[in-house]
Amino acid sequence: MNENISKVVKLSKKDFKADKLTKPPKIGGMILFKMSWCHHCKDFLPIYQEISAYLDKIYDFYSVEPDDYLVDKFKLKYFPTLKFVDKNGKIYKEYKGNRNALDIISQMNKEFN
Repeated sequence: MNENISKVVKLSKKDFKADKLTKPPKIGGMILFKMSWCHHCKDFLPIYQEISAYLDKIYDFYSVEPDDYLVDKFKLKYFPTLKFVDKNGKIYKEYKGNRNALDIISQMNKEFN
């Protein structure tokens, strides 16, 4: 997928306040916590970008390469990690399903509808 089509917003530590995003999504969204050295993250990123391009009119999609503070704050144990974000910006639940577009889209629609 062409990265220019992707609707993934890249975040940094300053975009977080406590367990929330400083700029909440429209309805809901998802954050991809990834590391540049992680080959699983590199393999998954095109799928995530495809999902974001497909659902960008409904949900917001974010990615961040977490520092130690964010790793501890969100209890990240492996990468990539996907977490849901509600309309108030609260990061509240980890996605634990299969890492394919159809399953993620289905779960997002269940989560926010």
